[in-house]
Amino acid sequence: MDLIDLRRRGLSPTLRGRLTNPIRRILWRLESPYFAALLDEIGTLRAELRALPPSPPPPAPPGPDPDVDGLRKDMMAVAHRLASLEDGLAPPPPAEPPRPSYAQCGEDRIIAYLLRITGAPAAIRYIDLGAAVPDGDNNTYLAYRDGGSGVLVEADPAYLPAYAALRPRDAVEAVAVVPAARRPAGDTVEVLLAENPGWTSVLPERIEEAARRGKGGLRARITVPAATIGEILDRHFDGQDLHLMSLDLEGIDEEVLHEVDFARHRPWVIVIETMGAPGPETFLAGQGYALYADTHVNRIFVRRDVLARATH
Repeated sequence: MDLIDLRRRGLSPTLRGRLTNPIRRILWRLESPYFAALLDEIGTLRAELRALPPSPPPPAPPGPDPDVDGLRKDMMAVAHRLASLEDGLAPPPPAEPPRPSYAQCGEDRIIAYLLRITGAPAAIRYIDLGAAVPDGDNNTYLAYRDGGSGVLVEADPAYLPAYAALRPRDAVEAVAVVPAARRPAGDTVEVLLAENPGWTSVLPERIEEAARRGKGGLRARITVPAATIGEILDRHFDGQDLHLMSLDLEGIDEEVLHEVDFARHRPWVIVIETMGAPGPETFLAGQGYALYADTHVNRIFVRRDVLARATH
C-alpha cells in the first residue's frame, strides 16, 4: 500500500489509534487540500505510465573489431619485448653518497669544487692558520681526507694529540702567528685561552668582546712560541705550490694576510674569516685575486689567472 492508496482507502479508527505521533503528523498533511490534489495528480500520471507499451530492448553490443584487436595484440607484444629487454639490462650503478662537509658553512665543498675545475691535483697542499679542531668547523679536513696534506698552525697545545691521531700526514706548527708589529722582543707571546675555544686570541679586546656577547670569558693564559706568516711559509712552502691558505686568527687575520710575500707565495685559493665584513677584498684585488664566494662567516678568494682556466 502506498500513500495514494492509503489516502483513498483511509484508516479505521482502531488502526489510526495505534499509529505513532510522527505517522499521525504525516497523515494530517495528507488530508489537507493541497496534498490531496498532488496525490491525485501523481496517481493519474502513474496510470498513464502503466498504459504505455514496453520499451524496446537495448541494442546488442557491437561485435569485435579486427583492427582494434590486432592493435591490442601488437601493443601487448611490444610490452612483453620491452620487459624482456629490461630484464637483460645491468642494474644501474648505486648512487654516490653525498660528500660530507667539515667546515662551518660548507666552505670546504666550495673550495674542493673550485680547485677541481681549475685543475688542481687531487692531493693538494694547504696551510691552516688557526686550525683548532682537526675534523670539525675546519676548512682543510676534507682536503686531507681526499689525500692532501699541509701545515696546521695552532697556538693551543690541547689540540696536538688530536692532530697526531687524526691527521698524521700534516706538519704541525705549535706557535702563535702574529704580525711583525705585534711580535714581542723575545720569541714568545702570551695567548689568551677563552672559555669558548673559538674566541682564543692574542688580543685582550677579543676576549672582552666574547664576554660581552655571552660567549664566556678568559679561561687561562699561556705563553707559546711566536712566528710570522713569512717564517712559516718559508719553512714549508719555499718553491712549492700552495693551493689553499685558510686564516682563522681571531682578530688579526687581515694583519697577517697583509704580511704575505705574494711575490714568493701565491696560494691558488684563500679563505679568511670575515663574519659578514667586507674583509680584504680591496687588498687582495691588488694582488690579483677575485672574490669567489661569501658564506657570511668566511670569504673565499681565488687567483684570477687560476680562475681563468676553470672548466665548468
